[in-house]
Amino acid sequence: MKAEKRLFDVLFISVFAAMLGLGIVGPLLPIYAENLGASGLWIGMIFSGFAAGRAIFMPIVGRLSDESGRKKFIVTGLLAYA
Repeated sequence: MKAEKRLFDVLFISVFAAMLGLGIVGPLLPIYAENLGASGLWIGMIFSGFAAGRAIFMPIVGRLSDESGRKKFIVTGLLAYA
């Protein structure tokens, strides 16, 4: 039981750090995009593209992870994010 708690804690901290990284950048992205010459339309397209990509691929990846095991998907995702 202790090993499972430790594994959960490590996984929780990893996912929290990944989501925190996305959350911190989100409010600043429009400022940087405008400084680089992007219009409000393109800033909206960036956020919409990210959300649409997640909405499309999360159910697919979720089903694949259910069938073949979640561990390799979690590890691969965290390594890709790093």
